[in-house]
Amino acid sequence: MDYRAVHSDGCRYIRLMKHPDLDELYDWEADPFEMDSRVDDPAMRGAKADLLTELGRLQLCIHTRAVVMSSSANGSMTRIRS
Repeated sequence: MDYRAVHSDGCRYIRLMKHPDLDELYDWEADPFEMDSRVDDPAMRGAKADLLTELGRLQLCIHTRAVVMSSSANGSMTRIRS
């Protein structure tokens, strides 16, 4: 199962990459064993937005830090790190 997860002090957001309609959001204070997803709960809208923003930021960091190979004019390979 391919997923990404991010958490704050009180919540965890889980994005299922192949099934985004099945994302999960847990309130650790009210539900420490993560039994009841509150992903569609209007009261959790702010926490969900914050965690989605953080997840996007982290994914961008991963992609920009990747090693990129490019060829120079003389045909040699150059490694570039962002």
